[in-house]
Amino acid sequence: MKKLFKLVLVSILVASCGMDRIIEVFPVKLGDKWGYVDSDGKYIINPIYDNAYCFFDGLAMVVKDGKVGYINSSGKEVISPEYKGGTNFSEGKAFVVMDGEPIKCINTSGKELFSLENIEWAYNFHEGLSVIKDTSNRYGFQDPDGKIVIAPRFNNVGSFSEGMAFFQDGYECGYINTKGEVVFNISSDNEESEFCNGLVENVNSTGKFGYLDKSGSIAIPHQFDLATPFKEGLAVVAVGDKFGYIDTKGTIIINPQFQLADQFTDGLARIMQGWRFGFIDSKGAIVHNPIYEKVGPYIGNYAFVSEDGVNYGLINKEGDMVVSPQFQDVRTLSQGNEAVRTGEFFGKRFVPEFLKGKTSDSWDGIHGDLTLGEIMGSYSKAKFSSDSTLVYKPETNAVDGICIKDMIFGFGEKAYKVVTKYESFYGITYKSGTHRQYNNSIKVESLEYVFVLTGTSKSKGKSVATKLSDGLCVLLEESPVSLEEQIDFVSNSVSITWSGDTVKVKVVF
Repeated sequence: MKKLFKLVLVSILVASCGMDRIIEVFPVKLGDKWGYVDSDGKYIINPIYDNAYCFFDGLAMVVKDGKVGYINSSGKEVISPEYKGGTNFSEGKAFVVMDGEPIKCINTSGKELFSLENIEWAYNFHEGLSVIKDTSNRYGFQDPDGKIVIAPRFNNVGSFSEGMAFFQDGYECGYINTKGEVVFNISSDNEESEFCNGLVENVNSTGKFGYLDKSGSIAIPHQFDLATPFKEGLAVVAVGDKFGYIDTKGTIIINPQFQLADQFTDGLARIMQGWRFGFIDSKGAIVHNPIYEKVGPYIGNYAFVSEDGVNYGLINKEGDMVVSPQFQDVRTLSQGNEAVRTGEFFGKRFVPEFLKGKTSDSWDGIHGDLTLGEIMGSYSKAKFSSDSTLVYKPETNAVDGICIKDMIFGFGEKAYKVVTKYESFYGITYKSGTHRQYNNSIKVESLEYVFVLTGTSKSKGKSVATKLSDGLCVLLEESPVSLEEQIDFVSNSVSITWSGDTVKVKVVF
């Protein structure tokens, strides 16, 4: 279940082959709180939540005072906010977790159905099966009763779609059926994807994309520079740096002409031209001109748009602005929470202490407008490790066996130059030494914290990184991420790296 970092996918791709949802109300952010509005912009549920998500199976996950709960479309708290984390509902079930307890599966009434022992991650049900990841970092599948039906033995898997799921086991990749049997293999150049309309995209050894059928045979020849799953009978493909659409026979229906393109939802698709977003219909005709800086996909008859990239309004399928731009953020169907992790971590006291006083724009009072001169004034004991890197060693006590070893300030250019000093004695000029001439006006570009793990946290780099990641996701209002590699991105500006006894968090301003 690793994250994909393909351009079109990261930029705007949403949706799997299908999902149940309520589309009458939309989660929006006003100020620092979330609520729900209808298509007239009227608040159905007042903005009282720290975070809010779309409705799935009649319930929406909300966060109140740092706790996860679930509400119905009238705003009633069907499942009180008491959990540390949770997933959106899928096939009538959700996974929730509390600190120090195993993951639990609940139904839409909040009744506990089963708990998961020795399982680190649980993912939403798809086609009757849920991905699980055990404490040995192996993936498998469980059924709706919590019985493991495909033993955790894979390095990575995808959810089931049309009876097939992607798997990776070492260098072996391919697709399995619901019995865990390998149906066919593919090259390890491929990342996880899912079948839609009986087809799945595939990349060959030359880097070209095509599509395979359920037997693993080539259904659409490898000829594209990028390909995505089918939706509503069409798929986004790229030829060079332009995106267009093909049908399930591989015929180009809409010529590659867009800077970016998205899957169709409810008959319309988002496209980018001139670095602005608009919408097209399934014939390629521009329905709404590309005038928006940010857009969401259509959900039923409506889509959120923003011309200035700051405030969102709601348009209908005719392009009329039915709700004026006024919301600071919105949620789309692709921003549900599909996975949850067990609450048993190291660093439970340290992470909240570290995050105290930090915001998305300011880290311990450090932000992108801070200059070298200001930093050197506040951190007088800091020393340069290179001409563009300044290192400060905080004097802090260890908490949970974790302490901050270094704060590393990065500058995009040389912070100083070495100048030769000359003196004169009885008319004779001679070199008396050198000194540094600082460029005090340059601004800091990055800040990196280096944590050293000792005591009970020793050799628990990944566990501490996970706890930091969870806390940062809340701070930055990002969806939780699964840390799979030695480097992972919490957001576009924050990354985490770790080894056995060291964890690093880097912020790019």
